[in-house]
Amino acid sequence: TDIATLFPDNQLNVRRYTDQIARVIHLREGDIGRPLSDLATTLGYPQLSADTQETLRTLAHCERQIPTTDGHWYTVRIMPYRTLTNVIQGAVLTFVDITAAKELESRLRQVQQWRATRKRCRTSGVMTMSGIEDDATKSVA
Repeated sequence: TDIATLFPDNQLNVRRYTDQIARVIHLREGDIGRPLSDLATTLGYPQLSADTQETLRTLAHCERQIPTTDGHWYTVRIMPYRTLTNVIQGAVLTFVDITAAKELESRLRQVQQWRATRKRCRTSGVMTMSGIEDDATKSVA
């Protein structure tokens, strides 16, 4: 799977992680046991530790769309980690790359704005792209 996953314990220390996490959080074997708040990350998400702690307190999952410093976007999901006996033993943090979807969303928004501008220009009689102006604009100049 292409989902980066991090497993902190109840004290928010790194317990396990998948290899894919390296795209988001700079981890190596020696980081097992380190606090989540001490990790270097490209995420623009300073409240990651606080949200994880809140998830452990309330047992309600948290989901956010977060940008990175290198231009990517991730959906970050924080959920309690439950054992087979329904005991909470930390959290599960998943990071799904949504950069392509965010880029498509941005392009769609640009097209919608362009169409709205074009429609306004047509109804007012001004077409700046082609140089057509209405009579009121000519008489002011």
